[in-house]
Amino acid sequence: MTQKTQNFKGFKLTPIEQKKLQELLKAGQSPIWKPKKEGDILFGIVKEIRKVESKKGKKKISSSLCKVESFDGEKAFWMSTVIMSKFKELNIKLGDKIAVQFKGKKKNYLDYGVAKL
Repeated sequence: MTQKTQNFKGFKLTPIEQKKLQELLKAGQSPIWKPKKEGDILFGIVKEIRKVESKKGKKKISSSLCKVESFDGEKAFWMSTVIMSKFKELNIKLGDKIAVQFKGKKKNYLDYGVAKL
């Protein structure tokens, strides 16, 4: 079953993503950075890293969200397992300058590169 998507500033969002974005915008939070193609990069200074709890049916889901101050304003991105492990490996903390690059889709996950600048 394919989910209906809607464009928002060039991104195709599913209804669930649209709802999350609306909640973030209402709360005065940053738009979500979602790379469009392999090689897309987000540069910025880490302003916040926090856990976000949500529910999918009866199942509780815990995710992490990172906010950065970028050249074109504040952005946030969901931290995948790949990104979280690279943050830990590089000991990235609040105030650090970082670059996150989308390296493409692998067999069963999305790959990212992370650098501490």
